[in-house]
Amino acid sequence: MMSVVMKAAARAAAVALCLTALSPATAMSEDTFDPGLLIGKDASTYAKFQMPVFDKLGEVKITTPPDDTPPVMRVRWTAPKSDYIQINPKSAIPGVFVIKFAEGSHVRLGDMGLYINRSGFESTASEAERLKRTGLDVAAAEAQVETINAILADAGKTWGFELTPLFKSVFGDSDVPGQGPNAQFVEKSALEQRTMEELADLDLYFIVSAKTFHDIKAEAALLNKLNGFEVIEQVYPGVYAEGAQAMPTANVSNQQWYLDAAPTGVNARPLWSMPGGQGQGVTAVDVEFDWVTDHEDLPPGLSGRPACAYDYGGSEHGTAVLGVMAAVHNGLGVDGMAPQANYRLESTCRPFDYIGAGIAALFTGERVSGRAHNMVVAKAIALAGSPLRAGDVVLIEQHTYGPDESAPPVDNCNASQFSFVAMEYYPDSFDIIRRLTARGIVVVEAAGNGTQNMDTAVFRGRFNPALRHSGAILVGASAPNINTPASGAFNAIPGNYGAACFTNTSARVDVHAWGGGVATTGYGTDLMFNPPRTARDPFNGRSIGGTIPRYYSASFGGTSSAAAIIAGAAVQLQGLKRAQTGGLSLSPVGMREALRASGTAPAGGAAIGVQPNLTAGAALISGRVGGFEGPGVYVIRSLANGKVLDVDVSWFRGQDDGQRLVQWSQHDGLNQRFRISAAGTDGAGRPLFTLQPLHSRKVLDVEGASGADLARIIQFRFTGGANQLFRIEASPDPRFNVIATFNGMLLSTTGRDDGFDIVQHPAGAGLSQMFVLTRVE
Repeated sequence: MMSVVMKAAARAAAVALCLTALSPATAMSEDTFDPGLLIGKDASTYAKFQMPVFDKLGEVKITTPPDDTPPVMRVRWTAPKSDYIQINPKSAIPGVFVIKFAEGSHVRLGDMGLYINRSGFESTASEAERLKRTGLDVAAAEAQVETINAILADAGKTWGFELTPLFKSVFGDSDVPGQGPNAQFVEKSALEQRTMEELADLDLYFIVSAKTFHDIKAEAALLNKLNGFEVIEQVYPGVYAEGAQAMPTANVSNQQWYLDAAPTGVNARPLWSMPGGQGQGVTAVDVEFDWVTDHEDLPPGLSGRPACAYDYGGSEHGTAVLGVMAAVHNGLGVDGMAPQANYRLESTCRPFDYIGAGIAALFTGERVSGRAHNMVVAKAIALAGSPLRAGDVVLIEQHTYGPDESAPPVDNCNASQFSFVAMEYYPDSFDIIRRLTARGIVVVEAAGNGTQNMDTAVFRGRFNPALRHSGAILVGASAPNINTPASGAFNAIPGNYGAACFTNTSARVDVHAWGGGVATTGYGTDLMFNPPRTARDPFNGRSIGGTIPRYYSASFGGTSSAAAIIAGAAVQLQGLKRAQTGGLSLSPVGMREALRASGTAPAGGAAIGVQPNLTAGAALISGRVGGFEGPGVYVIRSLANGKVLDVDVSWFRGQDDGQRLVQWSQHDGLNQRFRISAAGTDGAGRPLFTLQPLHSRKVLDVEGASGADLARIIQFRFTGGANQLFRIEASPDPRFNVIATFNGMLLSTTGRDDGFDIVQHPAGAGLSQMFVLTRVE
């Protein structure tokens, strides 16, 4: 076995080799230097730079110690249980419901039914703490789970109910009995350390279903019996979900007034001439029922269309959404906001998802005119986000029945969708959306067309951002003022529009966009085009292979059109950000800020957020391209490999002294954001700084106050020692060295891959000692 000393020597030698390989001398050699390290830059540019010369430290004057109060992890809020669960026959799908077990219970499904995995429970200290909030210890929870097993077994014998993990096909198998947590739980734990917020254990969600079942009264009785167990956090019926719509080709892009300058539109066109402004380098996924993927104005190679048959309502809805975002700039039809992005499709048409005992559960009414059920939507969201990286975009175009069971008012403008709300009303969708945003994925979600004030008591706080926040950008709809052909003109009257009559409202709604009059692909209901055409003429009604590849509409609407516009805007801004910074992304919070900070409030003041002005938003993020602007919160990216500085949070919740500073792919976690604070000056009057990772509020520290080459950089509680003070100097701007003040060595990367240490090393190691600092707060 290699001794500790031998390991240390081997490690030092390996690091030295990495540093030598990135030295300026090596960079000047075309035979040995890897241009990929420069992220597309010319190596000769960097060979000219002179490394700084360091003098003695002199007297250090610390003026302001950092706030090192340990952060407290935000407790996950859960909606209060209903005293009595009623099932609305209008919205519910008979024979389908969800059980979500309490956090900390570690309930899993094995061959003999539900059980608590003691190994997984005991391997994570926080599980017992969270379970205690239910008033149960693990023994009491196990007793309740046994009773629940008996109830479900009886329901299975009587009505054929079967139990299936909701997210199994997304994250793989649950825990193995007698072993520790699975990959889903490990990911959850890591994301909690990045965000300092408790996240849901998604293995606690289960679908209970019966293939043929119609007795709503019996189902309600079963749900209420289960609802009485403390170990069950929520139990609720499945409900319908659907697209949030309001009900040689000519070039009609001049009728896409929603792209016009603010406040009429979102001012999208000027971004097309900017690097990244057509969505280059960004992947976006549309969560929909279906699409016409061979439409003449959509990009080729779209994948993800389901095996379900073409459905006019569901298939044309997805086609219209894609047209807003992705329509090719080809001189015909319409122009998409971000046509150069990479698009993926994730369908909610998946009737054979939940299989128990070899029987496929094709639920009654599951697929009626483009409908799915809420649990399938949650799973589609999970699948949509699975392959994405931080900064990519997921658009959720479904909405579903909410808690308001009253009849729509007689003057309601959208009675067929009255009471529909955003998908995150339901815990399964909320928790998977929060998982995606914790990973840094930007989620855009339609607020819904249900004419609901989601801040009222019937919603029981589910849209109160002070209680919980999914991290998604929630989108309301405005009502544009458009002259119709009958009035002798066809154009949008410029101005600031008010809320659409059908849109949901809430303080939680972030932004809005056009909820009607949107020209796009799909439907064939283009009677508003100028000149008007019928919906089924040769231009607009040719059917090929069972699809409708030449349909267009000028009247797409609802929060569906609004969400599509905002998703297109997000893809454009993310493309700009990545192009300007060499790959850094706006986080979900940063994207919301960029969209909101530049926007215009609606006429009338309804709670639907602002309509973004993308040109102003582009200017906002362009001011944060790179460079050190003084104290603030920064992401610090290495020029050697494009990775960002990251505190290892793989143990002790990332809160311990001594945890390493490493390099890692960007995910926008708090352990990759550093508060740089002024800490006085050195003897030469040069400013000194502390670097404080936001997840722990400790500070970066040269381990052991070592003066040795290759000493690691760690996090440690603030002591005021000189080994916790750094200078940040241009080399040249916006490329910077981070200098350990007490010995003049530079922070240096040591390799290419995730997890390599950041160490101190004398000047002269080239790109491995150069960083771009991007201010994010």
